[in-house]
Amino acid sequence: MPRRPLVDGFCFLCRTNGLMVVWVGPVETDGMQAPVYACEPCCEFARRYIEHHQRAQDMQPAS
Repeated sequence: MPRRPLVDGFCFLCRTNGLMVVWVGPVETDGMQAPVYACEPCCEFARRYIEHHQRAQDMQPAS
């Protein structure tokens, strides 16, 4: 899978400007939408969070 290009911008997760960030998707609230970008450390945090969440879900008994 090709990597998305890095751009100079604002990291939505750590709220820091002037970082190299990658588009991670849109955020939506009250019917409005805006693009979300994140820096590599925040992307890595999100990856670990998602992996942890997925492992916890996999351990749930079948219903």
